[in-house]
Amino acid sequence: MIQTAERRSEEKSVLLKIAATIFRGNRSGPKDAVRLIGRLESTLAKGIVIHALFGHASGSIFKVSDAIGLLDEGTKSSDEDLARFCSELLLDLWPWTGVHKWTPSASINNSAKLLLKGLGLRARRPKKRGILNGFFEDKLGIGTSITWRRALKGDWRDAERRCIRLQNFETGDPASWVLMLDTFNEVLIQALSKHHLALRGPYKKATPPKGTQPDFGNWLNHPSLAAELPKGISWFQEVHRERVAADLAHAKSKKGRSTKAIPFDRRDQLKKHAKVPWAELILKLRTI
Repeated sequence: MIQTAERRSEEKSVLLKIAATIFRGNRSGPKDAVRLIGRLESTLAKGIVIHALFGHASGSIFKVSDAIGLLDEGTKSSDEDLARFCSELLLDLWPWTGVHKWTPSASINNSAKLLLKGLGLRARRPKKRGILNGFFEDKLGIGTSITWRRALKGDWRDAERRCIRLQNFETGDPASWVLMLDTFNEVLIQALSKHHLALRGPYKKATPPKGTQPDFGNWLNHPSLAAELPKGISWFQEVHRERVAADLAHAKSKKGRSTKAIPFDRRDQLKKHAKVPWAELILKLRTI
């Protein structure tokens, strides 16, 4: 029936085309779904169907990695919204190596170029200046030079991914931003604690016998960490408390009360006081 629906139906708008393509794509494999989307003329329809089949929608059945070619073409679209959307999906595959290899083309839409530039990415993979330098120096004015790969070691790529997602969440739900902020802080502080001369001993002792690291909330209250981060420790603790109390993290607080959404002004307050704690943390990471 669906094969002739578009021809028989009185509905001639893009809605039927979208519905039919999603239906067919769901019943076929990712290669056929990509082919079907490629036939759509409307950029709005393409974006909606990509979101439904490959994007972050709860009903998506295919992976972003199944549509790298399609998304690459989307970044070159003359439609700014489609180009940015396809670029955002491809950011989930960063650092674009191995089977997820992708290099932004020089012909991508200008809006997509601005998005990648704002996140510290370039048409070629960043070398001396990467995502973390772009974030801390350009957005926060923290001019402390540091070799992030050396400082964070095995956590370097993880920190870059979380930094990208933290910036993606800046204009959305404040709770999403705070949750990612706390996990981003966790990556940086755990890396410092594992390798810093004054912290690695207490850090190891605080780690459970069968664990690989101590509970982050408990470690933030450890006097050894407070001694190394005297200016910023209260902010890191504050962010963590806010994250735990958010409705996206837990349904109930420890006192049994329902958690609530984080207001925008609270998010702005945490963002406003981030510079000094991060600058202090980066200075300590330089010593590793």
